[in-house]
Amino acid sequence: MMTDNRMLPTNRVDLDVEIRVDCHWWPGVLEHRRKVQDHWQGFVRWSTGPGENRIGWYDYKHLRQV
Repeated sequence: MMTDNRMLPTNRVDLDVEIRVDCHWWPGVLEHRRKVQDHWQGFVRWSTGPGENRIGWYDYKHLRQV
């Protein structure tokens, strides 16, 4: 069975989180989630400050709920 990792409406989360990048925790929003082999990843929109928006897929071990 193939795993479908597209961003489907049923995978939508919209949860406030913090993401750990370079030993710092930054505010963000977990928008989608997917399971890749044996671990979970989240698609996070986060920022280090005004005009410094970033997005990407991150392992759940780098995320924590606010």
